[in-house]
Amino acid sequence: MKKPRSLHLRSLLSAIEPARRGVVEHPLYNSIQTMEDIRYFQSQHVFAVWDFMSLLKRLQRELSCVELPWRVTGNPLVRRFVNELVLEEESGTNRSGSFVSHFELYHASMLKSEADTSAIDLFGQRLQGGDTVPEALLDLPIHDNTRAFVNTTWGFVADAPVHCAAAAFTFGREEVIPDMFLRLLDDLVVKFPGMLEQFRDYLDLHISLDGETHGPLALQMVEELCKDDLLKWKQAEDAAILALTARRRLWDGAMLGATTPFQPSPSV
Repeated sequence: MKKPRSLHLRSLLSAIEPARRGVVEHPLYNSIQTMEDIRYFQSQHVFAVWDFMSLLKRLQRELSCVELPWRVTGNPLVRRFVNELVLEEESGTNRSGSFVSHFELYHASMLKSEADTSAIDLFGQRLQGGDTVPEALLDLPIHDNTRAFVNTTWGFVADAPVHCAAAAFTFGREEVIPDMFLRLLDDLVVKFPGMLEQFRDYLDLHISLDGETHGPLALQMVEELCKDDLLKWKQAEDAAILALTARRRLWDGAMLGATTPFQPSPSV
């Protein structure tokens, strides 16, 4: 039996609905008409695939024990959800049954479609060399909105209370991804039949996982972290709106030829 949503959660979902619609109903999905559009989209979106893992790792660090000595930490259901998600995202299986992170799966799909990976590759090299995330993003050949999106996510990773990071993760990622990617997948099937198999595999995987299991569990995680604390619920709402607004502007920039810069609000 599906767990009923709390009054607090229903109120938050109602408050963020306009920002959510801005993502789900974005013109990006219909704007992708050519392989060049796909390649440009992937070159920007891959940064959201990367920073998803940093946001997830922040939650794993806060909500389960990754230190020595080990100790019982937090809620068992939340621990299970976070660790299960890390397992799937960091070492899931691809079409051939090999283990691979979803970031590596996405990167491979970019190579297959001949998208430009130079910016994300340089970003990774800078991080390996010791740059901070904001430093590594400087002067990368990416849209300003993409840079702003990653900096917004990094604000949740580095500075935000854990319930705000969880809200950004839940409502800016897990809860909205099925609707968002389904729009994109439907268009790809019609416009590029028999093509982009690896990219479509990535989208289809997230639609099924996030819609059926991860999305509902993520909602329970937010409820567990906020409980009946009205201030935490308001902060979670603000975090969700900030995350969704940054996503909408990422989509603005991911449409080939978009030029409008985006300055995110301060971290929650």
